[in-house]
Amino acid sequence: MSIKIAIAGANGRMGQTLVRLAVQSSDTFEIMHRLHENSDLSDLDTDVLIDFTHPSALDKHLKTCCDKNIALVLGTTGLSDKDEAAVKNAAQNVPIVYSANFSIGVNVLAQMTEKLSAVLDDSFDIEIIEAHHKHKKDAPSGTALMLGRAAATGRNVEFKDRAVLSRALKDDKGDIGARKQGDIGFSTIRGGEIIGEHTVMYIGDHERIEISHKANDRALFAQGALTAAKWAKTADNGLYSMHDVLNL
Repeated sequence: MSIKIAIAGANGRMGQTLVRLAVQSSDTFEIMHRLHENSDLSDLDTDVLIDFTHPSALDKHLKTCCDKNIALVLGTTGLSDKDEAAVKNAAQNVPIVYSANFSIGVNVLAQMTEKLSAVLDDSFDIEIIEAHHKHKKDAPSGTALMLGRAAATGRNVEFKDRAVLSRALKDDKGDIGARKQGDIGFSTIRGGEIIGEHTVMYIGDHERIEISHKANDRALFAQGALTAAKWAKTADNGLYSMHDVLNL
């Protein structure tokens, strides 16, 4: 029996890719609803809702999933602390797979980041560089933040205490101040149609280690989301990540 899915933002770039791959896997997935910004969700009949849209749609989608006992695969980035608390609360009632990035490679990169950060002490500066297309509105990317949190976990420090998300000028002469030891820095690039590139740099006084992931096709994120949807259909209520789906 196929898994019934609903795709939010079906006209968007990610939504169109999800639709295309689901149609190609019609023996596994059946698209019940192709949702748009103003779609009526009252008649939603599906096993799993896949949402890669915008934080403004989150409350509506969480409420619908809880009311109708629908699993949720959530890839929306730019969520606030309040949004993330709402996701955690809703996960008491339905299974939710929430990830800033559904790529297998990126999730392996996050695991490697945590392990390397545990091995290399803070004599190695950590800098996370991310590049995306010119249409992306949030920065740093959700994936970059995920990698930063993995680095903080590896070093056993609080991410919010060590993260430097941007570097503002102190004056008109270009002074941003010296880097503090132990900071986790972020650098953001926006331009063209870059799908997504992330590099974690460990910079010592005499050597540098870099680990990177570059996405060549948006389909890799959509394929990961469909893998998560298949997994979520039979999962118990709770909040999960792609590490759970991939058993990393």
